[in-house]
Amino acid sequence: MSHQFLYATGTAAGEPAEALGIALGSLRDLIGELESNNTFVVVQGHSHTITPTSVQQPGVMRSERPGYIATVTTVVEIS
Repeated sequence: MSHQFLYATGTAAGEPAEALGIALGSLRDLIGELESNNTFVVVQGHSHTITPTSVQQPGVMRSERPGYIATVTTVVEIS
């Protein structure tokens, strides 16, 4: 058995839950990849942070809006 640290981030304008949802979606994809390549995958623990930031909106005007960046770090045991 070994342990891996997984790290995912998400940035979104608006509410913090949107940024956290993006980060958790990325983390879900990473864990799914591990599950397809290993017999045993267990999440041992996680931590997350949410930090206010400015988010640049795509488009011609490229305006900045208040938003958040979410970071999720997870320890996964695999074999």
